[in-house]
Amino acid sequence: MAGTYPTQITNAKLVTSLQEAASQLQAVYAFSGFLPPLDKATFSRGSTIPVKFALTDGSGRAVTTAVAQLTVSQLRPDGTLVSVDVILSGGTNQANLFRSGAVYVYNLSTMNLAAGNYVLRILLYNVTNYVIKIALQ
Repeated sequence: MAGTYPTQITNAKLVTSLQEAASQLQAVYAFSGFLPPLDKATFSRGSTIPVKFALTDGSGRAVTTAVAQLTVSQLRPDGTLVSVDVILSGGTNQANLFRSGAVYVYNLSTMNLAAGNYVLRILLYNVTNYVIKIALQ
């Protein structure tokens, strides 16, 4: 269950860095998967795509405080990925951060993207990745 709890640790190894501590202690959340409209794989170029997902804790309660970022890469015919700038639609998100609530939302503008295949990646706490492939026509 997510949250802050008093903990007593005995016979523990000394943690020498924040990165080492983060790798040893992680909150576990259930990822809902990508929510509609990302259940369809093809979108019109120039449209806004609401990228949405939800998180729950071990008790099934909504997690609304996670830090989630969106990155977008173009998938070239040879299989390589090329990072592209994330452009938000409207002023509801900050930079590439998801707006949080019971459902996390990022309104992705495709105005600057060419027709083709793309990989959207959600990064939670700079640790966990979730990806989906979409096409723009």
